[in-house]
Amino acid sequence: MGDSDINYDRKTAEQHKRFVERTNAGYRKKSARESSVMEKRRDYIKRRDERIADARNSRTKFREELRAKQDKRIAKRREQIRSGYIKGDAEKAKRFLERTAKFDKFLARRRSRIDDRIEQHRQRIDRKLEEHEGYVQNLYQETKLRDKNRLKRIEADKSNANLKKFIRRSAVGAAVLVFIIAMIEICIPGSFLKSRGIIDDTPVDEAIMMAVEKNDAPVEKQYNTLNGITEEQLLWDLLMEHFDGNETATLGVMCNLKSESRFEAANLEDYNNQIWEIEDTEYTEKINRHTIDKQDFLEARHLNTTNGFYNKYGEWVNIDGGYGYGQYTSYAKKEGLYHYAEIWFGPGGPGEEYKFNIADPEMQAHYVVSILESDEFKSLDKQIRNCKKVVDACYLWLKMYEIPQDPYCDNYFTLSFERASSAEAIREACMDRGNVSDSEAEPGNGTETELETVNGTNLDLSGTAINEAGEDGPEK
Repeated sequence: MGDSDINYDRKTAEQHKRFVERTNAGYRKKSARESSVMEKRRDYIKRRDERIADARNSRTKFREELRAKQDKRIAKRREQIRSGYIKGDAEKAKRFLERTAKFDKFLARRRSRIDDRIEQHRQRIDRKLEEHEGYVQNLYQETKLRDKNRLKRIEADKSNANLKKFIRRSAVGAAVLVFIIAMIEICIPGSFLKSRGIIDDTPVDEAIMMAVEKNDAPVEKQYNTLNGITEEQLLWDLLMEHFDGNETATLGVMCNLKSESRFEAANLEDYNNQIWEIEDTEYTEKINRHTIDKQDFLEARHLNTTNGFYNKYGEWVNIDGGYGYGQYTSYAKKEGLYHYAEIWFGPGGPGEEYKFNIADPEMQAHYVVSILESDEFKSLDKQIRNCKKVVDACYLWLKMYEIPQDPYCDNYFTLSFERASSAEAIREACMDRGNVSDSEAEPGNGTETELETVNGTNLDLSGTAINEAGEDGPEK
């Protein structure tokens, strides 16, 4: 390893150390602020409890004094009545006794109502106190969870940096080893490789036959899921079947998917193609080979770069990294797509005999249908079926499922009309399947009727692998 590599590693380590120090300092400041806020909340609750207790004591004392005065006044009045009765005013005394009995009943009812209201008020205060205590406790737990997730992310970044360093050093070591072997071969031609059985004098044809006879492993089965139709037509067939032949509902969903991905199952968001300097096929292959693991796919992370963040509930929020027919961007939507692919290619799934492929057109088309059939979007599915115009179905999809950042600030109305304008072109492309010219069927002209890519291998319509690299897909 040269001096430049050593200086580079030292510089990288220092940069990472400064980054970790700045990050930890920021976390400490934020934790201190949150602790201060929690302490202020506790003081406020304590002072409020004291005020409530004082108010209760004051009301109780006032009520007792009022009752004592009323009892004293009633006793005095009764004494006056008795004295008047003794003096001979019997009729007046009788009327006073009747009114006093009525007043006693009224007073008892009033006291009962007052006691009931006081008890109800006390119960309301207790419920509010319990709710607030629960809110404070949840906030405290969410803060702990957020800090824990941040620490995990920092540790993951450290591990990734160490892994990159190990890979770089291993590559340098392998290059040095290859260079030494090449020098030996130059000095003594054939001595090193022949002595270890790497080079053989067996003719090429015989060597190939021996290799084929020794290879007992099953050959990977290649297949073409589209059976001679485009991805657009496959989506049309599945959605028309789901919507019971309702073209308006089908076009409403497909206009949105065309605007998002141009009906390309392996489509990565254009912005990420630029900042990550990676093509759709390469990104898809990395996901299928698990070079990009599931967590990095869900968090739109590549080469330790991401634009996501943790919200106040400790949940990861993606800003970009959309993928697939619907350009699924959020953590939950991408997790749903990945989980559906695992089931599809897992034991008992429709694609269990094939390798995992996140960009399989048939799998992603069925995933779109599964979204509409789910309980979460049952209302969306019902409302789209009742739409009379395609633009209304586009609007419902935008408002209830996709929920993008509205560039026009008019609640998706302009965006709905823009997307619905492609409805007639989609309908013609999906309905007229017998008039595809030879020039339209050539690869690279925007259709996939002649070449299809499955697990990174170009196939023709019969499912036979093409050895030489074909043309790239439609330009983004």
